[in-house]
Amino acid sequence: MLIKQSKHDSPPAEGDRPAVQTGGYIDGGSAAEQSGAIDNSNRQYEDALITLSRDAYESSKTWFDSSIRSQQERNLRAFNNEHPPGSKYHTEQYRKKSKIYRPKTRSFIRKQQAAAAIAFFSTSDVLHCSARNDKDQAQRAAAELHMALANLRFDQKELYWFQTVIGAVTDAATSGVVCSKQEWKFKEREELVEEVYDVGGYEQSQFVRENTVLEDRPDCKLVPIENIRFDPAADWRDPINSSPYVIEQVPMYVDEVMELQQRIDETTGQPYYRNVARGMLAAAIHQDWDSVRKAREGERLDKYDNDTQVRAHQSVWVHKHIMRIAGRDWCWDTLGTEILLSDLQPIEERYLTGKRPYVWGNCNIEPHKHYPAGTPELIDGLQEETNDIANLRLDNVKLALNKRYFAKRGAGIDIRSLVRNVSGSVTMMNNPESDVKTVETRDVTGSSYQEQDRLNLDMDDILGDFNSGSVQSNRSTGETVGGMEMIGAEANQLKEFSIRTFAETWYEPVCRQIIELEAAYETDEALLMIGADRAGLKTVEEALQVISVPIRIKVNVGFDATNPQKRIGKFTMGLNTIATFAPDLLQDMDRAELVSEVMGVLGYRDGTRFFPSLGRNEEDPRIAQLTQVIQQLQQVIQTKQVEQQARIDVATITQQGATQREQMKLEAQFIMMQHRDNVEAGLVALKNRLEEIDRMIDIEKTDIKRREYYLQREALSHEIQEADRRYQLELRGGSLPEGGAVNLPGNDMAGIISRDNYGMIPGAAQ
Repeated sequence: MLIKQSKHDSPPAEGDRPAVQTGGYIDGGSAAEQSGAIDNSNRQYEDALITLSRDAYESSKTWFDSSIRSQQERNLRAFNNEHPPGSKYHTEQYRKKSKIYRPKTRSFIRKQQAAAAIAFFSTSDVLHCSARNDKDQAQRAAAELHMALANLRFDQKELYWFQTVIGAVTDAATSGVVCSKQEWKFKEREELVEEVYDVGGYEQSQFVRENTVLEDRPDCKLVPIENIRFDPAADWRDPINSSPYVIEQVPMYVDEVMELQQRIDETTGQPYYRNVARGMLAAAIHQDWDSVRKAREGERLDKYDNDTQVRAHQSVWVHKHIMRIAGRDWCWDTLGTEILLSDLQPIEERYLTGKRPYVWGNCNIEPHKHYPAGTPELIDGLQEETNDIANLRLDNVKLALNKRYFAKRGAGIDIRSLVRNVSGSVTMMNNPESDVKTVETRDVTGSSYQEQDRLNLDMDDILGDFNSGSVQSNRSTGETVGGMEMIGAEANQLKEFSIRTFAETWYEPVCRQIIELEAAYETDEALLMIGADRAGLKTVEEALQVISVPIRIKVNVGFDATNPQKRIGKFTMGLNTIATFAPDLLQDMDRAELVSEVMGVLGYRDGTRFFPSLGRNEEDPRIAQLTQVIQQLQQVIQTKQVEQQARIDVATITQQGATQREQMKLEAQFIMMQHRDNVEAGLVALKNRLEEIDRMIDIEKTDIKRREYYLQREALSHEIQEADRRYQLELRGGSLPEGGAVNLPGNDMAGIISRDNYGMIPGAAQ
C-alpha cells in the first residue's frame, strides 16, 4: 500500500547521500564520479546499507530474545488462560490431574476494555481541539476545523477506530506496551476512458488515461510488539524517537511486492521498488517461527506459514528502516535482511509530517524500563498460587467422591470394573475381605476457600478490581452502602489511573499524529467544506490556509471517567458553582455541548436524537419562526408606516409624560423619605416662595393695569386730535392747502405726513 505524497519516493542524488558508518565510512559518491567507478561506489553503498540494516536488526533481536520474549510469552499465555511454558502442569506427572487456569487475568483485562470503551466512546467527540492562543483568530478557526475533520474521519468505517482503541488497550494491558503506526493510505487505479467530441459535424472519439482514487484516508495500525525493533539504550520515556533506528517487520504478499516493482513513480520515472528476481523472493518467503506470535494465537497454526496459504498469495517479510545518519532520519526498505528493495530517502519525503510515524504507549509506568509489567506479570505469582489451590481442591473433591483402592497383586480382581466404579456394577475378586482395601480421603476444609479469597483480594488490590467477591471478603464494611463505596473508591482510582496513563502515552499522541496527517495530506473537498462551515470559514481555500496552524489537542478523559453517576455529579457541581459566583456566564453556555456531555455520560452519544434542534447543521425551528414573524412585521410597517409612526410618537410622548410624572413622584417620595426631619422647613420655604411669587404677580398685574391706562390715554388723545383735525378741514371747506394731498377723511395717514404734522409725538413740528 502506498503512502500519498506530494513528492514521490525517489533515490537521492549521488552528492546528497550521507556517509554511512559500518565499521568505517563509505562515501556515497559525488557528482564528479561519472565512469565505471560510480557503479562500484553504488554497489559498495548498497552493501553498506545491507550491513547496517543487518547489524541493527540482529542487535535488537538478540536483546529482545534474551530479555523480553520469555515474559511476553508468559503474559500472552495468561491472557489465553493457559499455563506458562515450563509449568508443572505440562509434565507427565500432572497429565491426569486437574489443571484448570482460573481466568482472573482475562477477567480484569476485559473489565479494563469495558472501562476504556466507557471513557473514550461515551460522547460523539473523539478529542477536543483548542487554540494555543485564544486571541488568535487563525488558531481558533484551525482548532474548529481540525476537530470537525478528526471527528468525521474517526467516524468512518475504514479506520475501525473502536476496534483499534480497544485492541490497543488489550495490548497495553497484556504485554505492558502497545505500538501503532499512523500513515496516510492512498491508492488509485488507472483506467482508459473514451471521450467523444465533434469535429466538423462528425463524432470522433479517443481514449485517455484517468486515475480513479480508490483510497485516500488516514490509517492507524497496531504493530505487534515482536515486529518492532529499536535500540535498547533508547530513552524509556520515548524509545521510538530517541532510538537511532526503528525497524518494522511487515508481512506483505508477493504480488504486492511485484506490483510495486512495476509501478512507476511519475516524478522520477523509476519504480518504487527495485526489480528482484522471483527466485530471490521465494528464498525470502521462509521465516523462522515466532514464539510470541504463537503464544498469542494459541494452538492455531501460524497464519504466516506459507504451507497454509495459496501459492499466489504467499507472504514475505519486508523490513522498513528509519535510521538517523549524520543527524538526519533516512528511510529504506529491505527484503528480510539481505536484499535492498528501495533507495535511501529522507523521512520528510516519505512522510510529509517529517516525523517517525510510530507511537509507543502503555498502561503502567515503570521508570527506566522500555517494557513495563503488564497485568499478567503483576499478578504472576498470585495467579499461579490460586491455580494450585483450585486444582488441589478439585483433586481432593474427586478423591472424596470417587474413592481410591489398594488391590492385592495377582488376586484375580476385575481391575477394569473397579476403576470404572459404575453404579450397580459388579466387580469380581477372589476374597472381597482381603483382596481390595478402600482408602478414605477426607473432604477439603474451609481453609482452602479462605486462602483462595485472600489471594483474590491480593490480586484485586494490585489490579484495582472490585467485585462481589471483594464485598464478601470484607463483610464488616461491605454490608453498607458507604462501606462498599470505600472499598470501590481505591479500586476505581487504580483503574482510572491506568486509563489516564494510556490516554497520555498512546491515545493523545496518536490523535496528534492523525491531525498532522490531515494538515499535510487532506484533499477531500467535501470534508474540508464541512469543516470550514463549522469553523466559520467560507471556502475550502480559507480552510487550507489555516489547516497547518499549530493547535492544542486534549482528550477529555479524567478520573471518575468510568462512573457515570460521579461524572454527572462533578459536572453538576461545577455548573452550580458557576451559577453561584457568575450566573451571567450560564447565558452564554453552548446548549449542544451541554446536552452532548450529559447524554454522552449516560451512554446516548451526543443526544441529538432527543434534541434535533441542537444538531450542528440544523437550524433551530424557533429561530426560523421568529424570523418569519419579523418579516411579516416589516411588511406591516412598510404598508402603514405613517399611521404606525404617528401612533408610536403619541404612545412615546404619552409614555414619556407618564414616566416623567411617575419619576417626579418617586423622586418626591424618595426625598421625603430621605429628608423626613427637614420636611417642615421645606414647607415653610416653599410657602414663602409662593407668597413671593404672589407678590411678584401682583406687581406685574399693577404694571399691566398702568400700561392699559396709558394706552387708553393715548387713544383718547389721538381721538381728540382726530376730531380737531376734522373740524379744521370743515372750516377750510373740506380741502387741503395747495400742493397737499387729496382731500381725504381726517383719519388718513397720508394727510398727516403731507402736512408735516405728527400729532402729539414729542419733538414733532407744530
